[in-house]
Amino acid sequence: MVFAVSTDTCYWFACNFYDESWYDEIFEIKNRDKSKLMSIAVKDFSELERISKLNSWQIDFLKTYHFPFTIVTEIKDDFIIPPFLDKSLYKDFWIRVAGLFLTDEMNEILDFPIFLTSANNSWEKEIYDYSEFENIFSGHDITIIKWRTWQNLTSNIFKFIWDSIELDYIRKNY
Repeated sequence: MVFAVSTDTCYWFACNFYDESWYDEIFEIKNRDKSKLMSIAVKDFSELERISKLNSWQIDFLKTYHFPFTIVTEIKDDFIIPPFLDKSLYKDFWIRVAGLFLTDEMNEILDFPIFLTSANNSWEKEIYDYSEFENIFSGHDITIIKWRTWQNLTSNIFKFIWDSIELDYIRKNY
């Protein structure tokens, strides 16, 4: 099932990390090129620590980071990657921590990890309003989890430089 969830920035599409048909459906709904990868969301920092190669200093830094973020990192070798993913494209994963932008109730509804991407047609502006979302995507079978969007700028995207807490920004909005 494809979900639309409101977050700390805008509406996002989400689906189970291990379901190829839902993954493909998001690309179809968004008219998204398969070479443009999707982020994943983990439930909380303990899950981020369990699957990523980030060290404890980096995890602690992220816990105190004050803006919406997406961390780009390698994942641990024992983390099972869905067989339908092109491992040559998914060398690094772009990860958000859902506990920072979803309610506890929403965190219990979703089965993590999940794929996550902004709920808009590719290369168009983000959607912040439920009625706008419904107007654009009403013809699709999407389960909508309404909450509220904070209408912030999209997240900062960065990776850590080596094992340090020095940031290398890919996108900086804050």
